[in-house]
Amino acid sequence: MNLFENRIGGVEPFTLIDFPNKIAGILFYTNCNLHCPYCYNVELVKNICTKLNSNDVLNFIKKRKNKLDGFVFSGGECTIHGNNLINDIIFVKNAGFDIKVDTNGTNPDVIQKLLNLNLVNYFALDYKAPINKKDLFFSNIQTYDNFIKTLSLLNSSEIPFEIRTTIHTDIIDENDINLILKHLESINYKGNYYIQFYFKTKKTLGNVSNNPRYFDITKIINKKNINIQYRNIEANI
Repeated sequence: MNLFENRIGGVEPFTLIDFPNKIAGILFYTNCNLHCPYCYNVELVKNICTKLNSNDVLNFIKKRKNKLDGFVFSGGECTIHGNNLINDIIFVKNAGFDIKVDTNGTNPDVIQKLLNLNLVNYFALDYKAPINKKDLFFSNIQTYDNFIKTLSLLNSSEIPFEIRTTIHTDIIDENDINLILKHLESINYKGNYYIQFYFKTKKTLGNVSNNPRYFDITKIINKKNINIQYRNIEANI
C-alpha cells in the first residue's frame, strides 16, 4: 500500500475556516475530471504540479498529532483517486484525526464507500450550476447524473455536510442560484448553502473576466429550511 504516493500536490498546515469548528490541515490531491472556467488551481487540476514525496506527507501528518483536530481532503478532486484515497483517509483517521472531504460529487461509488465505512465527519459538496447550465461544467450527462446521485446519498445520510456554489457572474447569476435553491428545497435539503465569490486571480482554466459584474444578493429568494451564507463576499465589489 503506497499511502499518498504521487497524488498530493500541496498541503496547508493550518486553517480555521475550512473545517467547521475544527483546527485543521489540508491535503490537496492532484487532477480533476471537471474544468471549471474560473478555477485558479490550474497546475493542480491539470496534474502538472510537483508531487510531494509520500514520506514527507506521512511525516507532515504525524507531526500534527495533538496540534490539529482534523484534515481536509481536497483538490483538484480527491475522489478521482478511489481506493487510494480511502486508504489515505483510513490512515489519517486511525491517527486520531477527524476527516472532511471536499468533492464535486462525480464519483458517487467512492462517496458510498466512505459512508459505509463511516470514515468522514463532514462533507462539502460543490453544486456547480443548475441543470440548464450543466454543459458549462460537466462533460456529459452521466457525470452530471453522478453529481445528483452523490447529492441524494449525502442528503439521505446522517453525516453533516454543506453545499456550496462558486459565483462568477459571467457564468452563474442570481437566477441560477435561485434555481439551485429551488431544487434543494424540492429534495428537502435542510442545511447550510454557501455562495462563494470568485477568487480574483490572473490565471484560470477558462477565459473569464477578472472583474465580473456585481452579484445582487437582494435578488436571492430565501428558503425556510436552507441557511444561506456567503464566503469571500469582499470580492463582490
